[in-house]
Amino acid sequence: MMNKMILVGAIIFGIGLFIQLITAKWSWRLGGYYKSKNKPLSLIGLCIIILGLVIIVMSAIANGQLKI
Repeated sequence: MMNKMILVGAIIFGIGLFIQLITAKWSWRLGGYYKSKNKPLSLIGLCIIILGLVIIVMSAIANGQLKI
C-alpha cells in the first residue's frame, strides 16, 4: 500500500513539473533567467510539486524506507 502512495506522490510531483514546464519563459537579459508567463498557475505548480514531495517523503518514512 505504501508503495502505491509513493507512486501517487511521484505522479503529483510530475504534474507539478509539467505545469512549470508549460508556464516557463526564458529571458535572455543579463545572461538569462527563468520567468513565468502565468504567475498564478506557476505558483499552483510549485505548490503541487511541494505536495508531491511531502507525500513521497512521508510515505517513505512511514514505510521504513527513509530514516531521519
